[in-house]
Amino acid sequence: MRSSWLSIVLAAAALFSPSVISNAFQVTGATSGFDPTSKARPVRQGINDFIGSRPAWDLYILALQRFQNASFTDPLSYFQVASIHGNPKGPWDGVNGTGPGDGFCMHQSVLFPLWHRPYLALYEVSGRKPFEGNS
Repeated sequence: MRSSWLSIVLAAAALFSPSVISNAFQVTGATSGFDPTSKARPVRQGINDFIGSRPAWDLYILALQRFQNASFTDPLSYFQVASIHGNPKGPWDGVNGTGPGDGFCMHQSVLFPLWHRPYLALYEVSGRKPFEGNS
């Protein structure tokens, strides 16, 4: 009994070893786009206001187009990030979704806000990726 308990503890510790964690994707959210002096971030607009703000909306559509044109095999491509949400159905980073639908999304669960916030942060950061290094 004691040896099986120890093997479980050792297996759990291996899951959290630095080598396993270093291979994980870190979702940090946007790290740019704020005022360098005050550190204030822009206020998010409602979708109807955002659509009406031509320059911002046009840039969003351009970013979305580039995001969608990335290779399907890139784990941070639109195709792969969308599969986390459940459509297209498929694994992400080698893991199958366990949500109530086809992906990982926790719709109709009390866990939805906790799940969806980092998902949107990943979506935002991945959507910016095609513009990294461009002026």
